[in-house]
Amino acid sequence: TVNEIFNSSGDFEFGRAYHLRRFTGLLDDIHIYNTALSSSQIKQNYIAGLNSMLANGNISKDEYNQRISDLAKD
Repeated sequence: TVNEIFNSSGDFEFGRAYHLRRFTGLLDDIHIYNTALSSSQIKQNYIAGLNSMLANGNISKDEYNQRISDLAKD
């Protein structure tokens, strides 16, 4: 919920899991929308990103196929 992404000081936070531990890693290419996205819209955006990565040579065709296959299982 919205309350879960704000801490007690009112700062916006990413990566907090159930207020117990923080995300350790990197976040890249973050988008903030003014409305909730449906799961199909999120998948469409993800696939568009995969298509772009494949076209730019940032992922292999095998990795692309694996990610699409994994997405289809959801």
